[in-house]
Amino acid sequence: MTNLNKYFDEFYEVCKTLSLEELQKIAFNAKDEETRLFFGAIVNYSIKVNFKKALENEKY
Repeated sequence: MTNLNKYFDEFYEVCKTLSLEELQKIAFNAKDEETRLFFGAIVNYSIKVNFKKALENEKY
């Protein structure tokens, strides 16, 4: 396993423990545009996935 894979796995494990609000705070307070966009994309993806799951679980 390369160091990059190790860091990504650790980052992923940490992200799973954070709420969307906490990820939004990180994005908002990021020092550079690239970091803001990166965390913003994670938040948007999480919202999209959770919304899709909610729709799939809805019974009509």
